[in-house]
Amino acid sequence: MRSLQFSGKAETLHKLQGRVRHAIVLPQLHFSLKTWFDADRHWVNLGLQEEWLSQKLIVRSSAQSEDHQQHSMAGQFLSVAHVQGITAIEKAIHQVIESFDDENPCHQILIQPMVQNIRLGGVAFSYEPGRTSPYYVINYAYDSSVSHSVTQGLGNPLKLTYIAKSAEPNLGGWKKQLLDLLKELECLFDNDVIDVEFALTSEGELILLQVRPLVLSGKRSVTAQQQKTLLTHLKQRFRRAGQESYRCLGQSNLWGVMPDWNPAEIIGLRPRPLAYSLYRDLVTDKVWAQQRHDYGYRDVRCVPLMLDVCGIPYIDIRASFNSFIPKQLPDELAGGLVGWWSITCTD
Repeated sequence: MRSLQFSGKAETLHKLQGRVRHAIVLPQLHFSLKTWFDADRHWVNLGLQEEWLSQKLIVRSSAQSEDHQQHSMAGQFLSVAHVQGITAIEKAIHQVIESFDDENPCHQILIQPMVQNIRLGGVAFSYEPGRTSPYYVINYAYDSSVSHSVTQGLGNPLKLTYIAKSAEPNLGGWKKQLLDLLKELECLFDNDVIDVEFALTSEGELILLQVRPLVLSGKRSVTAQQQKTLLTHLKQRFRRAGQESYRCLGQSNLWGVMPDWNPAEIIGLRPRPLAYSLYRDLVTDKVWAQQRHDYGYRDVRCVPLMLDVCGIPYIDIRASFNSFIPKQLPDELAGGLVGWWSITCTD
Protein backbone atom coordinates (compact mmCIF):
# COMPACT_ATOMS: atom_id res chain seq x y z
CA MET A 1 0.00 0.00 0.00
CA ARG A 2 1.30 3.40 -0.96
CA SER A 3 2.17 5.64 2.02
CA LEU A 4 0.29 8.89 2.68
CA GLN A 5 1.92 12.28 2.22
CA PHE A 6 1.56 15.26 4.53
CA SER A 7 -0.28 18.08 2.78
CA GLY A 8 -1.37 20.64 5.36
CA LYS A 9 -3.60 20.36 8.42
CA ALA A 10 -6.97 20.12 6.68
CA GLU A 11 -6.03 17.88 3.76
CA THR A 12 -3.96 15.53 5.92
CA LEU A 13 -6.90 15.00 8.28
CA HIS A 14 -9.18 14.51 5.27
CA LYS A 15 -6.90 11.72 3.98
CA LEU A 16 -7.08 9.97 7.34
CA GLN A 17 -10.87 9.87 7.55
CA GLY A 18 -11.96 6.26 7.34
CA ARG A 19 -8.37 4.97 7.44
CA VAL A 20 -7.44 5.41 11.11
CA ARG A 21 -8.54 2.56 13.40
CA HIS A 22 -7.32 3.80 16.79
CA ALA A 23 -8.88 7.28 16.90
CA ILE A 24 -11.77 9.34 15.58
CA VAL A 25 -11.12 11.90 12.84
CA LEU A 26 -13.85 14.53 12.99
CA PRO A 27 -15.86 15.44 9.89
CA GLN A 28 -14.73 18.66 8.29
CA LEU A 29 -15.23 21.36 5.72
CA HIS A 30 -12.17 23.05 4.30
CA PHE A 31 -11.69 25.55 1.50
CA SER A 32 -9.05 27.98 0.25
CA LEU A 33 -9.21 31.74 0.67
CA LYS A 34 -9.70 32.05 -3.08
CA THR A 35 -12.72 29.75 -2.92
CA TRP A 36 -14.10 31.68 0.06
CA PHE A 37 -13.99 35.03 -1.68
CA ASP A 38 -15.11 33.63 -5.06
CA ALA A 39 -18.09 31.90 -3.44
CA ASP A 40 -19.25 35.22 -2.02
CA ARG A 41 -20.54 33.52 1.14
CA HIS A 42 -22.73 31.06 -0.75
CA TRP A 43 -22.55 28.30 1.83
CA VAL A 44 -24.29 25.80 -0.42
CA ASN A 45 -21.37 26.11 -2.85
CA LEU A 46 -18.86 25.66 -0.04
CA GLY A 47 -20.54 22.51 1.25
CA LEU A 48 -21.42 23.56 4.81
CA GLN A 49 -23.76 20.98 6.28
CA GLU A 50 -27.04 22.50 7.40
CA GLU A 51 -27.13 20.57 10.67
CA TRP A 52 -23.81 22.17 11.66
CA LEU A 53 -25.45 25.58 11.96
CA SER A 54 -27.24 24.57 15.17
CA GLN A 55 -24.15 23.17 16.92
CA LYS A 56 -20.90 24.60 18.19
CA LEU A 57 -18.00 24.54 15.73
CA ILE A 58 -14.32 25.39 15.69
CA VAL A 59 -12.84 27.45 12.85
CA ARG A 60 -9.15 26.61 12.38
CA SER A 61 -6.29 27.80 10.22
CA SER A 62 -4.66 25.56 7.63
CA ALA A 63 -1.99 27.84 6.17
CA GLN A 64 0.44 26.81 3.45
CA SER A 65 3.34 27.60 5.79
CA GLU A 66 2.12 25.16 8.48
CA ASP A 67 3.19 21.56 9.05
CA HIS A 68 6.32 21.43 6.90
CA GLN A 69 9.24 19.05 7.33
CA GLN A 70 11.51 22.01 8.20
CA HIS A 71 9.12 23.96 10.46
CA SER A 72 5.70 23.27 11.96
CA MET A 73 4.51 26.82 12.83
CA ALA A 74 2.49 25.18 15.64
CA GLY A 75 0.21 27.70 17.35
CA GLN A 76 1.26 30.47 14.94
CA PHE A 77 -2.21 31.18 13.55
CA LEU A 78 -5.61 31.65 15.12
CA SER A 79 -8.31 29.10 15.89
CA VAL A 80 -11.74 30.27 17.04
CA ALA A 81 -13.70 27.84 19.21
CA HIS A 82 -17.36 27.57 20.26
CA VAL A 83 -18.69 29.22 17.11
CA GLN A 84 -22.40 28.84 16.39
CA GLY A 85 -24.57 30.25 13.59
CA ILE A 86 -23.81 31.78 10.17
CA THR A 87 -22.94 35.25 11.48
CA ALA A 88 -20.53 33.90 14.09
CA ILE A 89 -18.95 31.51 11.56
CA GLU A 90 -18.30 34.32 9.07
CA LYS A 91 -16.80 36.50 11.80
CA ALA A 92 -14.53 33.67 12.93
CA ILE A 93 -13.39 33.00 9.36
CA HIS A 94 -12.34 36.62 8.94
CA GLN A 95 -10.51 36.52 12.28
CA VAL A 96 -8.54 33.48 11.15
CA ILE A 97 -7.79 35.08 7.78
CA GLU A 98 -6.47 38.19 9.52
CA SER A 99 -4.08 36.03 11.55
CA PHE A 100 -2.30 34.76 8.39
CA ASP A 101 1.07 36.37 7.75
CA ASP A 102 0.35 36.97 4.07
CA GLU A 103 -2.53 36.98 1.55
CA ASN A 104 -1.72 33.68 -0.12
CA PRO A 105 -5.00 32.60 -1.80
CA CYS A 106 -4.03 28.95 -1.23
CA HIS A 107 -4.26 29.29 2.57
CA GLN A 108 -7.16 27.21 3.83
CA ILE A 109 -9.90 27.48 6.43
CA LEU A 110 -10.82 24.32 8.34
CA ILE A 111 -14.22 24.00 10.06
CA GLN A 112 -15.06 21.07 12.34
CA PRO A 113 -17.59 20.24 15.06
CA MET A 114 -16.44 21.34 18.51
CA VAL A 115 -15.42 18.39 20.68
CA GLN A 116 -17.59 18.28 23.80
CA ASN A 117 -16.89 16.87 27.27
CA ILE A 118 -13.11 16.79 26.93
CA ARG A 119 -11.50 14.86 29.78
CA LEU A 120 -7.93 15.68 28.77
CA GLY A 121 -6.03 17.08 25.83
CA GLY A 122 -2.46 17.14 24.69
CA VAL A 123 0.24 16.48 22.15
CA ALA A 124 2.26 13.35 21.43
CA PHE A 125 5.48 12.80 19.54
CA SER A 126 6.79 9.63 17.96
CA TYR A 127 10.32 10.84 18.69
CA GLU A 128 11.74 12.89 21.54
CA PRO A 129 12.23 16.31 19.87
CA GLY A 130 14.69 17.95 22.29
CA ARG A 131 17.47 15.34 22.48
CA THR A 132 16.31 13.54 19.31
CA SER A 133 16.08 10.21 21.12
CA PRO A 134 13.85 7.24 20.18
CA TYR A 135 11.06 7.78 22.71
CA TYR A 136 7.34 8.21 22.29
CA VAL A 137 6.48 11.33 24.30
CA ILE A 138 2.99 12.17 25.60
CA ASN A 139 2.41 15.67 27.03
CA TYR A 140 -1.10 16.20 28.38
CA ALA A 141 -3.31 18.03 30.87
CA TYR A 142 -6.52 16.90 32.54
CA ASP A 143 -9.77 18.85 32.11
CA SER A 144 -8.19 20.67 29.19
CA SER A 145 -10.84 22.63 27.30
CA VAL A 146 -8.70 22.71 24.16
CA SER A 147 -5.56 20.80 23.20
CA HIS A 148 -3.54 23.93 22.47
CA SER A 149 -3.53 24.69 26.21
CA VAL A 150 -0.76 22.10 26.28
CA THR A 151 1.16 23.47 23.31
CA GLN A 152 1.01 26.96 24.83
CA GLY A 153 1.69 25.85 28.41
CA LEU A 154 -1.72 26.97 29.67
CA GLY A 155 -4.30 25.39 31.92
CA ASN A 156 -3.80 22.67 34.50
CA PRO A 157 -0.36 21.24 35.39
CA LEU A 158 1.11 19.32 32.48
CA LYS A 159 2.01 15.64 32.71
CA LEU A 160 4.72 13.88 30.70
CA THR A 161 5.08 10.23 29.76
CA TYR A 162 8.13 8.80 27.97
CA ILE A 163 7.99 5.36 26.34
CA ALA A 164 11.16 3.88 24.85
CA LYS A 165 10.65 2.72 21.27
CA SER A 166 12.64 -0.41 22.05
CA ALA A 167 10.40 -1.30 25.01
CA GLU A 168 7.23 -3.37 25.27
CA PRO A 169 5.31 -1.22 27.76
CA ASN A 170 2.57 -2.61 29.96
CA LEU A 171 0.08 0.14 29.17
CA GLY A 172 -3.68 0.17 29.38
CA GLY A 173 -6.54 2.55 28.70
CA TRP A 174 -6.17 5.66 26.63
CA LYS A 175 -2.34 5.69 26.71
CA LYS A 176 -2.21 2.29 25.02
CA GLN A 177 -4.75 3.50 22.46
CA LEU A 178 -2.69 6.63 21.81
CA LEU A 179 0.52 4.61 21.46
CA ASP A 180 -1.26 2.31 18.98
CA LEU A 181 -2.39 5.42 17.08
CA LEU A 182 1.16 6.77 16.87
CA LYS A 183 2.43 3.44 15.53
CA GLU A 184 -0.45 3.30 13.05
CA LEU A 185 0.34 6.81 11.78
CA GLU A 186 4.03 5.94 11.46
CA CYS A 187 3.03 3.09 9.14
CA LEU A 188 0.49 5.12 7.15
CA PHE A 189 2.97 7.93 6.46
CA ASP A 190 6.07 5.71 6.42
CA ASN A 191 7.59 8.23 8.83
CA ASP A 192 8.74 7.63 12.41
CA VAL A 193 8.94 11.31 13.42
CA ILE A 194 5.33 12.46 13.83
CA ASP A 195 3.63 15.11 15.97
CA VAL A 196 -0.07 14.80 16.86
CA GLU A 197 -2.63 16.77 18.82
CA PHE A 198 -5.35 14.76 20.52
CA ALA A 199 -8.25 14.96 22.93
CA LEU A 200 -9.94 12.33 25.07
CA THR A 201 -13.64 12.69 25.84
CA SER A 202 -15.40 11.72 29.06
CA GLU A 203 -16.84 8.76 27.12
CA GLY A 204 -13.32 7.47 26.39
CA GLU A 205 -13.24 8.46 22.70
CA LEU A 206 -9.78 9.40 21.42
CA ILE A 207 -10.02 12.28 18.94
CA LEU A 208 -7.21 12.97 16.47
CA LEU A 209 -7.13 16.76 16.05
CA GLN A 210 -3.96 17.16 14.01
CA VAL A 211 -1.01 15.22 12.64
CA ARG A 212 2.12 16.69 11.09
CA PRO A 213 5.78 15.86 10.58
CA LEU A 214 7.84 16.41 13.71
CA VAL A 215 10.69 18.89 13.29
CA LEU A 216 13.75 17.58 15.14
CA SER A 217 16.30 20.00 16.56
CA GLY A 218 19.30 18.02 15.34
CA LYS A 219 20.60 14.65 14.21
CA ARG A 220 19.22 11.56 15.91
CA SER A 221 21.31 10.69 18.95
CA VAL A 222 20.97 6.88 18.99
CA THR A 223 19.10 4.15 17.19
CA ALA A 224 16.36 2.12 18.86
CA GLN A 225 18.73 -0.87 19.11
CA GLN A 226 21.45 1.25 20.71
CA GLN A 227 18.83 2.61 23.09
CA LYS A 228 17.78 -0.91 24.07
CA THR A 229 21.39 -1.82 24.90
CA LEU A 230 21.86 1.35 26.96
CA LEU A 231 18.59 0.92 28.86
CA THR A 232 19.46 -2.68 29.70
CA HIS A 233 22.80 -1.49 31.09
CA LEU A 234 21.12 1.28 33.10
CA LYS A 235 18.55 -1.14 34.52
CA GLN A 236 21.31 -3.41 35.75
CA ARG A 237 23.23 -0.43 37.16
CA PHE A 238 20.26 0.82 39.17
CA ARG A 239 19.41 -2.70 40.33
CA ARG A 240 22.92 -3.30 41.67
CA ALA A 241 22.90 0.09 43.40
CA GLY A 242 19.55 -0.71 44.99
CA GLN A 243 20.84 -4.00 46.36
CA GLU A 244 23.70 -2.15 48.02
CA SER A 245 21.19 -0.16 50.10
CA TYR A 246 20.60 -3.19 52.30
CA ARG A 247 20.06 -1.14 55.48
CA CYS A 248 17.22 0.84 53.94
CA LEU A 249 13.58 -0.01 54.52
CA GLY A 250 11.17 -0.09 51.60
CA GLN A 251 10.34 -2.50 48.80
CA SER A 252 11.54 -0.54 45.78
CA ASN A 253 14.15 2.01 44.85
CA LEU A 254 13.52 5.47 43.50
CA TRP A 255 16.12 7.72 41.93
CA GLY A 256 15.94 11.40 41.05
CA VAL A 257 18.08 14.40 40.10
CA MET A 258 16.27 17.03 42.19
CA PRO A 259 15.13 15.55 45.53
CA ASP A 260 16.89 15.96 48.92
CA TRP A 261 20.56 17.06 48.60
CA ASN A 262 19.67 18.37 45.17
CA PRO A 263 22.70 17.80 42.87
CA ALA A 264 21.04 19.29 39.78
CA GLU A 265 21.03 22.72 41.44
CA ILE A 266 24.27 22.40 43.43
CA ILE A 267 26.68 20.88 40.89
CA GLY A 268 24.51 20.79 37.74
CA LEU A 269 22.68 18.12 35.79
CA ARG A 270 25.87 17.01 34.02
CA PRO A 271 28.67 18.10 36.36
CA ARG A 272 32.36 17.92 35.56
CA PRO A 273 34.16 14.98 37.22
CA LEU A 274 35.89 17.24 39.74
CA ALA A 275 32.62 18.82 40.88
CA TYR A 276 30.98 15.40 41.18
CA SER A 277 33.83 13.86 43.16
CA LEU A 278 34.07 16.82 45.54
CA TYR A 279 30.33 16.79 46.25
CA ARG A 280 30.39 13.01 46.71
CA ASP A 281 33.37 13.05 49.10
CA LEU A 282 32.29 16.12 51.08
CA VAL A 283 28.55 15.42 51.34
CA THR A 284 26.83 12.39 49.83
CA ASP A 285 29.11 9.47 50.78
CA LYS A 286 28.76 9.84 54.55
CA VAL A 287 28.33 13.40 55.88
CA TRP A 288 24.71 13.68 54.75
CA ALA A 289 23.70 10.65 56.87
CA GLN A 290 26.05 11.39 59.77
CA GLN A 291 24.37 14.73 60.39
CA ARG A 292 20.89 13.18 60.55
CA HIS A 293 22.09 10.27 62.68
CA ASP A 294 23.52 12.78 65.17
CA TYR A 295 20.11 14.44 65.39
CA GLY A 296 18.29 11.22 66.24
CA TYR A 297 17.28 9.84 62.85
CA ARG A 298 17.73 6.36 61.39
CA ASP A 299 21.31 5.22 60.76
CA VAL A 300 22.00 4.99 57.01
CA ARG A 301 25.63 6.09 57.17
CA CYS A 302 26.76 3.05 55.20
CA VAL A 303 24.57 3.97 52.20
CA PRO A 304 26.09 6.15 49.44
CA LEU A 305 23.41 8.69 48.55
CA MET A 306 24.51 9.66 45.03
CA LEU A 307 24.99 7.49 41.94
CA ASP A 308 26.69 8.51 38.68
CA VAL A 309 24.78 7.16 35.69
CA CYS A 310 26.19 8.20 32.32
CA GLY A 311 27.48 11.44 33.81
CA ILE A 312 24.19 12.39 35.54
CA PRO A 313 24.10 12.42 39.38
CA TYR A 314 21.07 10.57 40.79
CA ILE A 315 19.97 10.62 44.42
CA ASP A 316 18.78 7.46 46.16
CA ILE A 317 15.33 8.68 47.23
CA ARG A 318 14.61 5.57 49.30
CA ALA A 319 17.77 6.20 51.35
CA SER A 320 16.76 9.83 51.76
CA PHE A 321 13.31 8.79 53.01
CA ASN A 322 14.94 6.45 55.53
CA SER A 323 17.11 9.27 56.84
CA PHE A 324 14.00 11.22 57.92
CA ILE A 325 12.70 8.42 60.19
CA PRO A 326 13.37 8.74 63.95
CA LYS A 327 15.63 5.98 65.34
CA GLN A 328 13.14 4.74 67.91
CA LEU A 329 10.39 4.09 65.35
CA PRO A 330 9.75 0.31 64.90
CA ASP A 331 10.84 -1.15 61.54
CA GLU A 332 7.30 -2.21 60.61
CA LEU A 333 5.90 1.29 60.98
CA ALA A 334 9.00 2.91 59.45
CA GLY A 335 8.82 0.60 56.43
CA GLY A 336 5.15 1.46 55.98
CA LEU A 337 6.01 5.17 55.95
CA VAL A 338 8.72 4.68 53.33
CA GLY A 339 6.31 2.66 51.19
CA TRP A 340 3.62 5.33 51.46
CA TRP A 341 6.08 8.11 50.64
CA SER A 342 7.28 6.15 47.61
CA ILE A 343 3.74 5.70 46.29
CA THR A 344 2.98 9.38 46.85
CA CYS A 345 6.21 10.39 45.09
CA THR A 346 5.37 8.40 41.93
CA ASP A 347 1.61 9.07 41.80
